[in-house]
Amino acid sequence: MASAHVVLAGLDIGFGNTKVVYSVDGGPRTEIIFPSGAAPERLLPVQGDGTRSHLGGRTVEMILGDGTPKGSEVSTWVAGIETHKVQNYIRPHSANFTSSQEWSALLRSALDRMDVARVDVLVAGLPVAEFFDVARRQALRKSLEQAHRISASKTVEVRKAVIIPQPLGAYAHFMERLAAQGKTLSPDSLVLVIDPGHYSVDYVLMQDSSIHQASSGSSAMAGRQVLEAASRLLYERKQVRISVDRLEAVVRRGEPTLDIGVQQVKLSALMDEAGKLVCDQVLKGLEGVVNGVGEGLSHVVLAGGGAPLYERYVRAAFESPSTLVDVAEKPILSNAYGFWQSALSAHQLLGAKKVA
Repeated sequence: MASAHVVLAGLDIGFGNTKVVYSVDGGPRTEIIFPSGAAPERLLPVQGDGTRSHLGGRTVEMILGDGTPKGSEVSTWVAGIETHKVQNYIRPHSANFTSSQEWSALLRSALDRMDVARVDVLVAGLPVAEFFDVARRQALRKSLEQAHRISASKTVEVRKAVIIPQPLGAYAHFMERLAAQGKTLSPDSLVLVIDPGHYSVDYVLMQDSSIHQASSGSSAMAGRQVLEAASRLLYERKQVRISVDRLEAVVRRGEPTLDIGVQQVKLSALMDEAGKLVCDQVLKGLEGVVNGVGEGLSHVVLAGGGAPLYERYVRAAFESPSTLVDVAEKPILSNAYGFWQSALSAHQLLGAKKVA
């Protein structure tokens, strides 16, 4: 296990993937990405020798019950798996994701993969619509700031947690990239950040460090709706049902085709057609939000796992001689990188307060 003086981490647990960017004692930033599938070990498929296949995931221990020795039960979960291979299991898709057992298992798996004994500052995000619910924000911070049991012999302590709106991570990452290029923005510049994920498309309108709350929010027309549309198109044309979870796994792995029995379907054209059905609806709403501000945008920042799907439509809707569209080299990690940047700022601020 790594010995560290200071561990800073940005954690982005999405419905599709879990992303972590962290540093140990001022060293280089390390990236971790794994599928956001988690389930009790007892539901995983049985192998030929009678043992359970962990499907490439990692085991973590979950404490169920009231937390007392007599009222608690230890349950073994496996996190970081493709859920379409799990028996009799339905993934959670709701605004209560951060309070679910699946989310807790993914958190523990992320901490386990970091291989540290503690995290000094951890920054995580909430969808914009949920962030402005103070009780939800405080509950998430409280659930993070504790010693998390990974197994009987391993715990990882999170000393301080900071919760920010999801797309602010991508905005911080964008500002970091601008600074690295020697560029700055006017404090009056308006920047729209669009973060299409699996469960929601989050967006914030930023002016310097301020959020235009009335022009920020979330849309439910996200990655899952694209996959559902693709699944419907497949059934209409091939009369074969393919689950959304299986389709998601194939897309995540970057495979160009989908096997349907002895047939193969090219995914690029299918996903483009499904994506247009969903993206057009979201961007029409966003254009209305931006037009209501009455001022032009300097930049549109596109982040998240759905960025490759949205890019062509975002450029068509917003790019102009006065508005630049920015897409990071690794958009899926943009929020996690920005969260790490926020963790660094929070740690520096804490240090400055101690000195004062």
